[in-house]
Amino acid sequence: MAMASVTEDYKSDEKDDEKKVDDTLMADADMDKITAEIEKQPIVSEQRKLTSLLTEFKDHANFTRQMNALIASEHHSSYRQMRRDGNCFYRAFLLGLFETIENTRDLTLLTTVSEHVMTSLHRSLKFGFEQFTIEDFYYEFMDELQFYQRKLESMRNGSVIYKAQDGHGNTAIERLANPHHAQYLIFWARMLASLHMREHEEDFAPFIPQDSGGFAAWLKSDVEAIKSEADHLQTVALCRAINVPVTIYCLENIEKGGPQKVNTIESSENSCFDLLFRPGHYDVLYRNSVERKTDAQQSTSKNAKLESAAQNTDTQTIAQQTNNNNNNNDKNDTNTDISNNGNVN
Repeated sequence: MAMASVTEDYKSDEKDDEKKVDDTLMADADMDKITAEIEKQPIVSEQRKLTSLLTEFKDHANFTRQMNALIASEHHSSYRQMRRDGNCFYRAFLLGLFETIENTRDLTLLTTVSEHVMTSLHRSLKFGFEQFTIEDFYYEFMDELQFYQRKLESMRNGSVIYKAQDGHGNTAIERLANPHHAQYLIFWARMLASLHMREHEEDFAPFIPQDSGGFAAWLKSDVEAIKSEADHLQTVALCRAINVPVTIYCLENIEKGGPQKVNTIESSENSCFDLLFRPGHYDVLYRNSVERKTDAQQSTSKNAKLESAAQNTDTQTIAQQTNNNNNNNDKNDTNTDISNNGNVN
């Protein structure tokens, strides 16, 4: 029996399918190269002079102009670059927060953050999250707050160096550069932002993309999912979630003015620390020594008032919460799958 000949149209479809497969393989190969390049970057860099960014922007006149304006203002002395892995905002935010607590010994700020985080697990469960899938991340974050409480107590007692007992590092920089530990902290920071948006849906839902599949789907893919990049909504939500005002200096591709100065909590008189944003990326921005000294003096004054008020009160809020966690199961690997409501990739 003679075989039927293959029609030209069928042959054409075959070629199209082959081309799609080749394109997919090329795209995967390109993504692998990009991922490899990203992983070569330090998770948290050393402090760098702002002038070094002029080299990065040498072919972009609008960004160069804004960087020159930022340098000329003399409000900031340096920056610290985060790895460009989709977590840069959350990593920069946490580093800025914990370095501020560490350097200014700001017990008031630590207490404020702790009070907001402490109830976050219970509040998250009201939105359908399964406790066993997210509690390890919450407890890790609470343990981190307890670490800084103990460190501040040690400093008040005259200790110069405080050594952590958990092996994650002795400073904010060391701990945020620890990939396994930082991943837990970053995920709960994402959950804090998501929780705040869920609890204030009317403030955020009108601004999400129309093609996102709805508010809950957008939170899952663009806030809770590890490596999903943060935009304005996420930055505002996280700051409001724990009542930590931050100033973000935004470099934009505009012909006049800039950098734009964005206060994440507009009602606050002073921000706790500053971040630097350029399209798709966030870094920590360090204030000059004069401004840091003023911040430290303000923190000392607040701490003195707080300690005076607490003399007649036996408050161990952070310790009480975290001491109950010692018998928990070993933490899951950072690749744990958060089913139904978010994924840790």
